[in-house]
Order: sequence, then C-alpha cells, then structure tokens
Amino acid sequence: MKTPLITYLSLGILTVSNAATTAFVFDNSVGVFADGLNNGDSLTEDGITLTFSDVVTSNGSAFGEIEGVGILLTGVLDPTYTDVISFSITFSQRVQILTYDIGAREDVPVSSSFNLTGSNGTSGNNVIPFISGATTTELQLSFDKGTIPFFEANQAYSFTHNLPNNGSDALFNLEELAVEAVPEPSSSLLIGLGSFALMSRRTRRKLNS
Repeated sequence: MKTPLITYLSLGILTVSNAATTAFVFDNSVGVFADGLNNGDSLTEDGITLTFSDVVTSNGSAFGEIEGVGILLTGVLDPTYTDVISFSITFSQRVQILTYDIGAREDVPVSSSFNLTGSNGTSGNNVIPFISGATTTELQLSFDKGTIPFFEANQAYSFTHNLPNNGSDALFNLEELAVEAVPEPSSSLLIGLGSFALMSRRTRRKLNS
C-alpha cells in the first residue's frame, strides 16, 4: 500500500500563518526622536528594526524637525528651518508597507506625492493630501508599492517627494508607517523535501523486495 504524499510532506514543512501588522510611529514623544531626526536613529517594533540614514534638511543641519504630528518635510532650502527634505530607511527584515499616516498644510500643491526607491524598484506616487487649515490632522492611506515586490532586508530605500523649492513653506508631516513581515523562503521546505525523498526511496525498496 502506498503512503500518501501529504504524509511525507507534513513531516518537514511548516505552515506559514498570516503576518501581523507592525506600526512605526514618528513623533517627538518617542525617545529616539526627542532631539529630532538624525542619521542612525532606529525604532524596533515586533522584532523589526527601521533605521534612518542620509537625512537632508532645509538648512543643512545634522538633525531634522520632528513634532507631535510626525516628521516635518519640505522642498524649501532655507537656513532658518530644520525641516527634512529627504532621507533613507532600512528594515532589518523583509517587509511590505501597507499604509502611511500623513498630513499637509494648505499651501501643499495639488497632486503632491512621495516615493520610495531602492535596488529592486520604485514605489508608486503616494499622495500627500491637501488638508485645509490643519497641520495636526492626518489621513491613513494605502501605500502604493509600484514596482517594489517587497522591501528587502538591510537595503536602503530613499524617500523623495515632488514639493517645489519655490520659497513657500510647503510642509507635510509623515507620522506613521504600517508594515507586514514577508517570510523568507523556509529551510524547513528543503528539510521536508529531503525527508520525502528518503522515505520514498525506502518505500520503493520495500515494494521491490
């Protein structure tokens, strides 16, 4: 009698469950951001670490502005401000970005957006919304991953936007990114296939004896 294939496979292959959502919050109540956004600042949530690098600010200072509403971003070069123009982020594990929490001042132009770019692709144009008369109101929006299949572990992705450098104080605030871990191919699959091959060989020997 032949043993069902599923019996062999169940010995070595683990079932992958749905990953939990992890939220990274960027505001000055988080200890690492008490002195602003600096190169090397990192947050760890649910075993995933997000690290900032390549921080570029409006006045070229070593740290960028973070308030209770998040990272303040602008397109304006101005020696009087420490608002952030661009930065890079790196995750310690392979992830997908699911949503982002963002807000903007009235003078943010229509069709404003941001992108993340890395070695394996570029995101879609993620909307910077126009919120009339408020800088403390954020919207949670779905992230457009574009051509990025996932954010690879230990790879830097640059954050850029299309706000103009026209002298106006066109600010927006990025307060949160929600991500989901993407499992790496499991070595248990190889173990399971190896077990199947070994047992299959033994079964054939018994049938032939």
